[in-house]
Amino acid sequence: MKASSESLEFHVVRKELSAYALSAEGAAAVYEEGPFTHREDLERELLVTSRCANLLAVQEPSGTSGFPDIGDSMKQLEKSGSVLESQQLADIGRYLRSAYALAVWISEAPQGFAHPMPESDCELPAAVPSLAQEILKHFDSSGNIREDHPRLLPLYRVLDQCRRERGEVASRLLKSSGDIWQELSPTIREGRVVLPLKSVHKTKVPGLVHGMSATGNTLFVEPQKLADSNNQVVIQEQKIQAEYLQILKDVTSLVRSHAPVIEQTRLAVRRWDFLYAKARFALIHRCEAPEITSRRVYLQEARHPLLGAEAVPITMEIPEDKLAVIMTGPNAGGKTVSVKTLGLLALMTAHGMLIPAGSPSRIPLFSSIEADIGDDQSIAESLSTFSGHMKKISRILEQIDSRSLVIFDELASGTDTHEGAALAKSIVEHCLEAGCLTLVTSHHMSLKQFGYTDSRVLNAAMEFDDQKKVPTYRILIGSPGNSYAIETAERMGLPPKIIDSAREYLQESSDRTSSMIRRLEEQELELYQQQQKLEASRSELTEQQRSQDLRALQLRQQEVALRQKDASFIKSFIDSSRRELENLVRSLREGELTREKLRQVKDFQRELEEKEQSFSEHLRQEEQKLSSGRGYQFASGMQVYAGKTKREGRILRKSRKPGCWLVEMGNLRMDISENDLIPIEQPKKPRYDASNGRVEVSYEKLGGRPRFELDVRGKVLEAALGELEQQIDRALVHGVGRFSIIHGKGEGILQRGIQDYLSKHPSVAVFSFASPEEGGYGKTIVELQS
Repeated sequence: MKASSESLEFHVVRKELSAYALSAEGAAAVYEEGPFTHREDLERELLVTSRCANLLAVQEPSGTSGFPDIGDSMKQLEKSGSVLESQQLADIGRYLRSAYALAVWISEAPQGFAHPMPESDCELPAAVPSLAQEILKHFDSSGNIREDHPRLLPLYRVLDQCRRERGEVASRLLKSSGDIWQELSPTIREGRVVLPLKSVHKTKVPGLVHGMSATGNTLFVEPQKLADSNNQVVIQEQKIQAEYLQILKDVTSLVRSHAPVIEQTRLAVRRWDFLYAKARFALIHRCEAPEITSRRVYLQEARHPLLGAEAVPITMEIPEDKLAVIMTGPNAGGKTVSVKTLGLLALMTAHGMLIPAGSPSRIPLFSSIEADIGDDQSIAESLSTFSGHMKKISRILEQIDSRSLVIFDELASGTDTHEGAALAKSIVEHCLEAGCLTLVTSHHMSLKQFGYTDSRVLNAAMEFDDQKKVPTYRILIGSPGNSYAIETAERMGLPPKIIDSAREYLQESSDRTSSMIRRLEEQELELYQQQQKLEASRSELTEQQRSQDLRALQLRQQEVALRQKDASFIKSFIDSSRRELENLVRSLREGELTREKLRQVKDFQRELEEKEQSFSEHLRQEEQKLSSGRGYQFASGMQVYAGKTKREGRILRKSRKPGCWLVEMGNLRMDISENDLIPIEQPKKPRYDASNGRVEVSYEKLGGRPRFELDVRGKVLEAALGELEQQIDRALVHGVGRFSIIHGKGEGILQRGIQDYLSKHPSVAVFSFASPEEGGYGKTIVELQS
């Protein structure tokens, strides 16, 4: 995919990504790690990268500034008998120290954060910290052997003594015969102390002459007494140099013996630093982890990462049953940028990178991504632009399969219109037969019509504002777009006379296809508006139906409660009647007792018992009807009527008993079956805020009860922390163990302040950022101590 990567500018993304790496190994991994081929591996990589980005957002790794390139030094160690320089050895020590710091950062996440990586991926050789310390203890910050090194310090002391004695000898010689010396201070020649003797007195001082001044008036001589002192200094310096070399040999031997440990460390650093670079890129470009799908493509507010602040967010959806998208619209309207954005983000996803798009976004794992974009004129091969494109397309068509993504920008342009259109249609049909996902930008009318005649093809248009005569860069799915060539030319400053003439020619030609497209666009907009109204009406009806169903359930509950009350009354009446009958029987036994009287008494008693059984059975059937007609889900915090007596209570949590919930009714807590629970109220529907395109979910405020989602966006930190404190207190009182805080991303002031407060609160067990589909870095999930 090298050629396509360059067309989509993935090499520029890699260059930026490598700049964020801390080590040479991490930078190399950026270029050497290829795309993933298995969905499970890619999903795992995206999860790990997302966790690293979450961790990096709140905690930078410390002590990782020193990652020197030690590759050449490790290769040099492979040569037997080689000795590394002090700077090389110090670099290895600093590398190991930084590796340990990076391992600590990535393996010891702070409280409330999920561990970024599986433990098997975070293993660092146990010897690394001690090895780094053992190496670095020999060197100073500049990479030289320390002058106070225990093995050199005694030698330096002896050297200082020898130098002092040599100075004393030179001083005595100068003072003994002051008139023969040119000056009374010694000098250094070739590392030895010599004396400046006047040339006329050269026979008075026997010794070795080291040189003569330019005028010839001065001879630099080394008398025998001074020579002995010089020799002692030289001998001591050589001892220091020998010990210096021995230290380098010893440390080199130490490093060589741990070469496997260092190589294992470099592999770990390569992996961790690659993740760090991707996490840094994700934070800078506000990236999220996309969901990996089998076929469907959905990009929400996606931004081209190389355009920076100039990037216009695009939203694009390609259903699973569509194999090709024909994108048309005005020149400079954003067609090429849109398809390049999808291609580049698909490449980034395949390499385990988070993408600059909103959540949820969905991208398949493509087996290959092929693109023909830009001017392919080749002077070396004597190819025109059209020929260059055809040669590249030919290579692309040989490589694609059913899991490929193919992008053709301005397909078959640069030649005869009719022939180019026919060729473009044939190429698209070939891609349809191959089963790959194909994106095409074009102005060919036959391709625009293609989308209406083949169910596998989807038309898409770049919107154009007719009133302002400018593109809006919004993608309209389902209908083709006009080229707006004349409008674009006018906006680019073409003379008005030419523009007017072109419009006259266009009017004369009566371009029926263009008119049809305009009508279709109007119909598309009208249908979209009607669909929005239908959706709103459907939602309203659904809410009304839900309210009516709940009211019907409540009425039936009240009816059952009344029947239970009546049944209790009847049972009491029967018990009283039975006692009266028994008294009657006793009185009859005391008097004259006949069979007829006894039979009448028993019949009366049996009749009452049958009525009791009949009423009880009817009540049981009504209760079963009530239970079987529910159709709602219970959850913690829901207000319900509970038990046989239907007391008002609140669900605390799922009971350990199957089919039961723990319900709080006043000061009483009981495990109650779902069949004996009826909700008092339902949560409100999600509310859509058209001003900012955000969906907010709110619940009825019940006095001092906690909220399951605390929204503090737009508040100052002090006010937000006050609300959070009340929220935690209420949650503890009412047994709510988990809730979320929406603080937004912004400049991170609310995020950092809130998470710092949570990290110090004794009742908070754990907290973390929400998953990408639930809000990502703009939302924190809190779990309280049980």
